[in-house]
Amino acid sequence: MEARLATMPPASVTRLTAAALIPPVDPETRRKRLKALEKHLDLAQLRSEHEALGVARDRGERAARMVALVRSLRRGADPATCASVLAEVEPAWHGSSRHLVMAELAQLSDRQVSEIPVQTYRDALLTTVQSRESNATTLAQAERAVHKAIGEAILRDSITRAAQLLGLLVQIRLDPRVRWRADKAPAPGQKPSIEHLPSPLRIAEGLAARLHAAYEGVRLDGTTPMLGPVAVGRYEPEAERLILDLLLGRAPKTPRPPRKPVTCGGPLDEVMGYVPEITLKETALVDALLDRDDTTDPHKTDLVAAISRSAPGRWTPSQRRRFTQHLLRVARDASLDPSRRAKAIGRVEDAQLLLELLPGAAGPVAAAILARCARIAPPTAELRRLFLERARRSGVVGRAAMSALNVLSERMPGPFDLAPYRELLLSKDCAVVNRKNAAGRVSAAATVEARDLLMEAWRSEDLHPSIRLDILAGLLRFVDQADVRQVLIDGITTVPNTWPLLNPGSTLLFPNGSQARPAMARGLVALAEALIECGDERIASTAAGVCIAQHDLCSEGLGLATRLLAEARTSGSVLVQTVESLSRLPDDAGLPPWQAALARLVAAASGGRTWAAARLARLAPRPRAFRIALGLAQKAAGLRLIAAASLKEILDVDLVEVRFDKELWSEYLALVDEQPARRSPSTGKLKDSGLAASLIDWLIQHGGLAAALSAAELSLQVEKQLRDSPAWRARLDAIRAMHADAAERLLLADT
Repeated sequence: MEARLATMPPASVTRLTAAALIPPVDPETRRKRLKALEKHLDLAQLRSEHEALGVARDRGERAARMVALVRSLRRGADPATCASVLAEVEPAWHGSSRHLVMAELAQLSDRQVSEIPVQTYRDALLTTVQSRESNATTLAQAERAVHKAIGEAILRDSITRAAQLLGLLVQIRLDPRVRWRADKAPAPGQKPSIEHLPSPLRIAEGLAARLHAAYEGVRLDGTTPMLGPVAVGRYEPEAERLILDLLLGRAPKTPRPPRKPVTCGGPLDEVMGYVPEITLKETALVDALLDRDDTTDPHKTDLVAAISRSAPGRWTPSQRRRFTQHLLRVARDASLDPSRRAKAIGRVEDAQLLLELLPGAAGPVAAAILARCARIAPPTAELRRLFLERARRSGVVGRAAMSALNVLSERMPGPFDLAPYRELLLSKDCAVVNRKNAAGRVSAAATVEARDLLMEAWRSEDLHPSIRLDILAGLLRFVDQADVRQVLIDGITTVPNTWPLLNPGSTLLFPNGSQARPAMARGLVALAEALIECGDERIASTAAGVCIAQHDLCSEGLGLATRLLAEARTSGSVLVQTVESLSRLPDDAGLPPWQAALARLVAAASGGRTWAAARLARLAPRPRAFRIALGLAQKAAGLRLIAAASLKEILDVDLVEVRFDKELWSEYLALVDEQPARRSPSTGKLKDSGLAASLIDWLIQHGGLAAALSAAELSLQVEKQLRDSPAWRARLDAIRAMHADAAERLLLADT
C-alpha cells in the first residue's frame, strides 16, 4: 500500500485517504488508522483528525502530531502556511522528537521556506546544536535546512536575512560533532578531504563580499537566557574565519614552506623519508644512500621495502649491482623474518646468484628461490631436472617446486613435454599433492599420450584415492572410447565422492574439436546408462541429469530419460533429478519426457508424497509448452492456487507477445471461479487493440466473476480515446452488466 500510494498523483491520494477516513469508528481505532495513513494526509485532513480525537493523551502523542504536521507541509503547502505551522510546533525543538521534526524541515522546498522567520530557524538550529542528544545526522539535516533558506534569501536579494541565517550555519559547522571542525588551517601541502569541508554557497563574488559585510553586523554574540552561550565562534575566531571563507567560496591559501634540499647526510629517519625521491629522481645520490652503514643494515631499517620495484631501472649498472648485493645479504640473514627474506629474493634479477643460495636454505626461502628462478632463469633441461627432484618432496618446498615446474614447462620451447609429469605421477615416493597436480597437468593435455599415461597410472598399485579422482576427471575427456568408459564405471562406483564428476550443469571441454562433441555426448550417455544400473541413488540421479544435458548433441539422452520415467522401479531421487534437468532445457525438444516426468510427480503427490507436491510447486521451466504442462500438472495434483498463478504468468506473457489461447484462459478462469482468492492482478501490458477486442469479447461471452474482473482490468489498458468509441462503450456496458464488482472497478477508474 505504501509503495502504491507513493507513486499516485497527489489528488488521487487525497481522494483515497478521504474515503478511508469517512467511516465513523471508535477513538482507538481512529488513532490506529491515523497512524497508518498520516504520511499521506495533507494539512487540512490532519487538523480535522486531530480535532476529532481531541487533546493529545500524552507527551508522545503530542510530539507525533507535531512531526506529522510538519511532514504534511510537503504536500503543497504555501510559504505562509509553512511559517505558521513551524511557529506552532516550536515546543518540538525542546523535546525528544527534535530530530524527527528537523528531518521534515530539511525536506521542504526552497519556495516553501521563504517566509519562515529567522527567529524560528534560530530556535530550531541553536537548540539542536546545544542539545547533547543531537548526532551528526541531525546536524547534517539542520545544515541542509539552513542552506536552503540562505539560498532562497540570496535569490530574493535579502542580504540581511541571508547573513543572519549564515551566522546559524557557522554555528553548526563549528560544532565538534560535525565531520570536520575548522579549528586550524590545513597543514602545508595537505588539504582536508572534500567530504569534510562545508558545502560553499553558490553566489557571485560581489555578492559574497556584501554578505560578508552584512554578517559582521548581525554576527551571533553573547548569550540568551534559554539557550546559554551561542556564540561559539567568539571563542574560536580563527575557526570561524576559516569556515566563513569556505562557505563564501574564498578558501584561504596557506603559503608553502621553502623546500628542503634532498640529502643523504641527515639522521636515519630523515634520510629514509627521502628514499622514494632519491631512488626515482635524485639517482645521483643512490651511491651515497648505499654507502651508509645504517641505511643498509637490515636490522635498523627495511631499505628493500622503501625502494619501489621500478626504481632500479633508472640507475646505473654499478648501482644495480650494489643493490643486488644488499638483496642477497638480506636473503642470507637467518635472523630476519622469512617474509622479508622472500621479498628480497623476489627483487633479485640474476637467477644464478639465487641458485647459489639454494643448498641448505630454509623452507620458505628455498620456496621463494624456486618460484623466482622459474620466472627469470633461462628454460633449460638442467633447471627442469632440479625442479623435478625437489617436487618429489612434501611441504612448502615440494609445492613451490611443483609450481615452478609448471611455470618452466610453459616457457620451454617446442610442444608440451609430459615426461617430467610421467615421472611424478608414476613415482611412489612423490608427495600425494604433487602427484595430484601432475595428474591435472596430464589431463589438461588431452592427447593420446596423455590418455595412455592416465590409463597406466590408473593400473598402478597403492594409488591414493584422491589421485584416482584426478585421473578419472582426465579420462572423462575420452569417454567416447569403450575401454576408458569401463575404467570410469569402475572408478565412479568404487572411489568415494566421484559422483560430482558428472555435473550436468557444466560445459564439458573437448579439445579434440567440435566434430567430436556428438561422439563424446553419446559416450557420456552410455556411461550414464551403465551407472544408473549400479544401485547408488546419488550416482544414478546425477547420471540421469547427464543424459538430459546432452540432448542437443545426441538423441540418446532424452531416450534414456524417457525409459527411466517409464520404469516403475525408478527411485524418487532419480525422478527428481530427471525433472530438474528437464526443466532447464531451453526449447520444446524434451516435451514428451517432461510430460511423462510431471505425470510421475502427479501420481506421487496424489499418493500422499509431500516431496512430489513440493517439487511441483517449485519447478520453473523456461519453454512455454513446459510451463503450460506444469500448470495443468499442478492443478491435477491439487495445487490449485499455485496452478492459477502459473497459468496467469503465461497469460500475462501472451498479452505482451500478442497471443490468445482460449483453452488456457478457460483453465485459469475455472480455477478462479472455484475460489476468487486465486485471482492475481495482470502484469502483462495489452498494447494490441485487435487482441484487446477479441479477448474482451470472449471474456464477456464466457461470463463469470473471474472473466468480468479480468475484462474490466484489461479494458483499462486500452487507450482512453479508443474506449470512447461506440464499439468500446458497448463493451464497457457489457462488462458492467456482468458483475457489480466489475462495474465498481470501472467506476473507480473513470472517476
